Amino acid sequence: MFFEYLSKKRNEPLWARGPHFDVPITQVAMMKVLGIGKMPWKYYNVYDGRTVCNVFGVDIERDEGVHHNALDDSIAQAKYLIDFFH
Repeated sequence: MFFEYLSKKRNEPLWARGPHFDVPITQVAMMKVLGIGKMPWKYYNVYDGRTVCNVFGVDIERDEGVHHNALDDSIAQAKYLIDFFH
């Protein structure tokens, strides 16, 4: 279902806290589980939340959720980036 969702969003950016950790793990998992080689995102559409934080000298504030829980971490980052860019 996740692969299908990403396939529908192929032209949209894929955000990760760090592109050299989350994205390769997701890619390897999809290759192993689904047996596919081509990812549903474009390599040049991978965006990095850590870079945004470092360039602007800010960090994501964690006031809820469990630290290092994939869902809670992604929700915190999404909320932070939405607030930051508005």
